[in-house]
Amino acid sequence: ANPVFPGVYARVSALWEWIRGEVCGRSESPPEGFACDELSVEGQEEGEEGGAGGTEGGAADEDDGDSTSPQPPPPPPQLEPDDPTKHYLAVELALDAHPHQTSWILASLFQPPPQPRPPLVATVPTGFYAGYPHHAFHHVLEIPDPNQFYKLVLLDGNGDGWDDNDDNNDNIDNIGGGYLAVYRGRDTLATNLLMYDPTFRGKSIAHAFYPGESPPHYLTLAIQFDKYPRDVSWTLELVKPNNNNNDDDDSSNKKYCKK
Repeated sequence: ANPVFPGVYARVSALWEWIRGEVCGRSESPPEGFACDELSVEGQEEGEEGGAGGTEGGAADEDDGDSTSPQPPPPPPQLEPDDPTKHYLAVELALDAHPHQTSWILASLFQPPPQPRPPLVATVPTGFYAGYPHHAFHHVLEIPDPNQFYKLVLLDGNGDGWDDNDDNNDNIDNIGGGYLAVYRGRDTLATNLLMYDPTFRGKSIAHAFYPGESPPHYLTLAIQFDKYPRDVSWTLELVKPNNNNNDDDDSSNKKYCKK
């Protein structure tokens, strides 16, 4: 298991009898380590005990079937309900023709002291999706706190993002490029959608989102420079209506940042 990639885990020893019964009852060639012969003997002994008890009232029914056949496995364990104190994100990722090139990193943008960097929530390395072209994956990730910003960085090893070209030209099932979607909670409901990207191009792209119900107000400023970046400057101001009709009075305007 990946320590930074949450998944569905269970203690195998607690479910051993159910797993053993499923393998022995359904497999034609079960592994020797499951000792399915012993399981059949146990079932036979239980059947003989039941038959001996029935002789007191009469002969045992001879049409009960083969007593040496494996007993039906116990029902699967019941899943525990969701913990209301935990918070989740659902990451849905549809892959292109080259899934082995896709990787991503999810981290919190909140950096609690004295940590040197924001905490990592989950990561999928290059090669994780190898062998699954044009497949969609649904990851459910537990997050520490929904009331903070998170950043998901999507990377492509070949530097071409969602690639619509398939090396196998006779693949009639080619559905083109992929997409990335992030949802609040476990379910991929339209009302829970936080971000959606079907146009990823290049080597990497970063998306920031706020899973909480009442996100703070932020602006993102993206500037593409020419070859003379030192000549560029900008100012961001909050402009409010001036009730005094005085063009020289700019006390109602608040400068937030200037570069």
